[in-house]
This record gives sequence, C-alpha cells and structure tokens, in this order.
Amino acid sequence: MEKITADSKINSKADGAGSDLNISVGTAFPQGEKRYEELTFTDDFMFCKVMAEHPELCKAVAELIIGRKIREVKFLRQQAAIRVHSDGRGIRFDVYFEDEAETMYDIEMQTTYMKAMPKRARYYHSLADSYKFKTGQGYKELPDQYVIFICLNDPFGADLPVYTVRNTCLEDSSVEIRDGVTSIFLNASAAAKARPKLREFLAYVGGQSADSDLVTEIQTAVRKAIDDDEGRITYMTLQERDEANKEIGGLYFAYKSVSDRTMKARDAADQLGIALDEFLAGMRAAGYQMPAQFPDAR
Repeated sequence: MEKITADSKINSKADGAGSDLNISVGTAFPQGEKRYEELTFTDDFMFCKVMAEHPELCKAVAELIIGRKIREVKFLRQQAAIRVHSDGRGIRFDVYFEDEAETMYDIEMQTTYMKAMPKRARYYHSLADSYKFKTGQGYKELPDQYVIFICLNDPFGADLPVYTVRNTCLEDSSVEIRDGVTSIFLNASAAAKARPKLREFLAYVGGQSADSDLVTEIQTAVRKAIDDDEGRITYMTLQERDEANKEIGGLYFAYKSVSDRTMKARDAADQLGIALDEFLAGMRAAGYQMPAQFPDAR
C-alpha cells in the first residue's frame, strides 16, 4: 500500500465536478496564505469539509479515537456556532455530531500549542451542556459528551499519544464519578507509542508516512475535495473576507491609537495609504475623540 502523509501533494484536475451535497458550511475558518490546492487534512477548512461531507469517515475517526463503535451519526455539522447568552462568548465547534444515544461529540484539529487548552475544553463542555439542557429536564437527561483535540504537538509534555481526561475522586481513584464528560487530547508527536491503528492515523496527521485503510480513505476524500469547485470558491471567498477584516481591524486600531494620542493622525493616514482628510472623516464617523489640532475635521 502506498505510504501517505497529510502533507502529500494533491494533483487537482482543472475542472472538478461540483458537490451535490447540501452541507451547512460555517464561516469562521481561520485562513492562511495557502492556495486551495495546497490544503491538507490538518488545515481547518479541509478538515471540516472532509469530515462533514463524509459522515462514515467522521464516524470511523471518532470510533478510532474513543475506542468503541458508534452505531449511527444522527446530526453532523461543521463549524457549528453555539452562543447560550447574548452577552456571552460564543464558540464554533470544528466538527460536531450526535449519535443514536444523543451522545455529543466535538472534534477539533489543533495545529498550534495552546497553554489554556484544558480550560478551553472545560468551556466547550459547559456550553454544550447549556445548549442541550432544556427547561424542565432533569439532570439525568443530560447526554454524555466527548470533546476531542487532535494535536500536532504534545499538549501536556508527558510524551503520551493519548490523554483521556475524566473527573475522578482524588481520595479514591477507583470511585467512578460517571458524569458523562470526557476530554481526549491526541498527541501526533508521540505516534510511535500509540496502538497500531491509531499510530497510523497520528503519523498521518503529524506529517509522517502511513498506510492504513483509514488514512487512504481520508486522503482520497481530500483529493476529492481539492477537485470540488464549490469548495474552492467558498475557500477563496473566506480568504477575501479575512483580508477585508484585517484591513478594517487595522483601520480601527489606527483610530484608537490617534484618539489615545499614541500615534499622530498624519502618520496613521500615511501607514494606511489614505489621505489625511479621509482618515479624519472616517475617525469622526466612527465616533472616536478627535485630535486637538483637528477638532472640526469633516
């Protein structure tokens, strides 16, 4: 079997067939400078697209990670947005689904080290509970849930391929709490220490060669996605949106800097490449306090 890595180059066809699948596509994928045909399974956009458009593949990955069979994937979404309170911080699950028992699963691709990842997992669990828990329900009706992070680097420094975290009793670890909450952190950098099938998957996402049936299926799905014109257009649209957001963010940062007197208005306008009067007019329209030397700028 051909050795494959997540970074394997994909030769896309010039005119790929568009997808007929009706997929709920999120709009918060963090974008980089990669061209669409350069994306791999570990890139957020490609990871979400492949997992959402191939439920059986998503199911197989989840089963491999949790170590048990899932009978049915009932509800599958990519970049599922959850905000419980209007003034609270919302989140977007990379890949969210429920099974036949209404157990909730969130699978996240984590390519960078994040020190606060355990608290991020805690927050994801709490919002998922709030999202599912309805008025009048009893606590025993809360479904089990898994929050899974596929990490390229070791999140805890113990060189374990898998960290499975559940609430335990410190006084007696044999006491089972059974609150239904499980966090799993995979560590691709320790792939060699994992059980055989998981070893191949972790090697693949970590950029090493792998040759399992699951890895082959994933890479086939990535190739199919690369040839999908609809996916290409969505990705390019999101890249354009992100560029626009960067420009807007830079503009408002300049307004605030001038208002706080940490930057001169003329210097800010020069850095943004716009005329001084245009910058001042925009600053006033945005409601920022005007510099003393330009109090009546229009």
